Amino acid sequence: MGSGLSRKFYPINSIDGQGLSAFQIFLSLGFNQYDINIFHTAFKNIDTCEADRIRASDIFSHFRIEFGLFEKHIFSIFDPDGTGFIRFSEFVCGLWNFLTLSDIDLGILIYLMNDPSGVLVVKYETMIKTLEVVHKKKIGTSTSLQRMADGLKERFPFEISLINFISWCRTTPAILSPAIILQLKLRRCILGERFWVHHTCLRSQLVKDDNKVKYIIQLREKLKAI
Repeated sequence: MGSGLSRKFYPINSIDGQGLSAFQIFLSLGFNQYDINIFHTAFKNIDTCEADRIRASDIFSHFRIEFGLFEKHIFSIFDPDGTGFIRFSEFVCGLWNFLTLSDIDLGILIYLMNDPSGVLVVKYETMIKTLEVVHKKKIGTSTSLQRMADGLKERFPFEISLINFISWCRTTPAILSPAIILQLKLRRCILGERFWVHHTCLRSQLVKDDNKVKYIIQLREKLKAI
């Protein structure tokens, strides 16, 4: 998680993203004081300028994870207002939003890179470009990616809807491997895999209760800024 002593989080209303309302959101997501302290320590270790805000690229640099175009798309969910900076509240909610996604939810996330509304259809050519971004390879230089593209074209030669894309992900799980690996790396950097698997289960319960999550900016809304 990086160097530095553990820093306990105390709500401070005068600091944007670190007030009592943010603390209450963290608790509603199922985090306890210990968890929040860990997040706060990580955030402060990344925030070397002590500006109480960081960039998505700072997160990847701190944890020594490649920050490419795919990661930029993924971590726009940390910056829903599109300022380019991430406050502590956005950091915690962003971690929760990405690290508690199921494999199929990761597929939805990839699809929404093209259609943030999730109601349109994406042309085959556009989806192929997305696969190249996600896998950081070109179709002509990767046999495995070429097979994925061929399989997609065989089933959906012209365009693909969100429902069809999810169906395809179920039969071709390799499409999700870069997102799964990225999620796993970050899970291991902060509190570990078991912790986030547990909270993935909790999320499935939380999202059924609108009263608990009405103040959380949902994934699709956050991705509209892409």
